[in-house]
Amino acid sequence: MRSDWNFRIPDVGVTCTRDRSGDRYLQDPLLVFEILSPSNAQDTYENIRAYATIPSIQELVAVHSTSQEVELLQKGAGNIWPANPMIVKDGELTLASIGLTLPLAEIYAGTHLVG
Repeated sequence: MRSDWNFRIPDVGVTCTRDRSGDRYLQDPLLVFEILSPSNAQDTYENIRAYATIPSIQELVAVHSTSQEVELLQKGAGNIWPANPMIVKDGELTLASIGLTLPLAEIYAGTHLVG
């Protein structure tokens, strides 16, 4: 049956769980990145809503492909997602789930969007 293998594959997923031979999906993801482009925006937001139902996920990141802009959703107290994402257009992106802060420009390094 198709339902036996019907799952979503993020653009980038981060986990601290070791992979096992034969795994077909990322076990216990903490952080998921999705690339957001004008042609797939609706699908991307649907994916993000679906990822938000996975208990282990702490942060969801939508990286815009047409401008230096990132939307960050971080699970808060009581494991509650915020109503709206934090918008980061300059400065640094802090990913608490993996203890990483990086300049937004590093995400876009090597693209035409870096000025």
